[in-house]
Amino acid sequence: MWFGGAAVAHDLIVVPVVPAVAPATTRVPVPYRMPLQAVLVVSGCVAQIGAVPLLLM
Repeated sequence: MWFGGAAVAHDLIVVPVVPAVAPATTRVPVPYRMPLQAVLVVSGCVAQIGAVPLLLM
């Protein structure tokens, strides 16, 4: 149940935050914008993929 809550929290909290944070990245200087966006995308994917094996246990 605890691990299922982590996946639900990801879907209900992290996913809606992404569209809210995306426009804020336009304020970052151009040389740093692409790496910042890459870090945000990869960290979101890792958080989701990291929760899947725990759910299958």
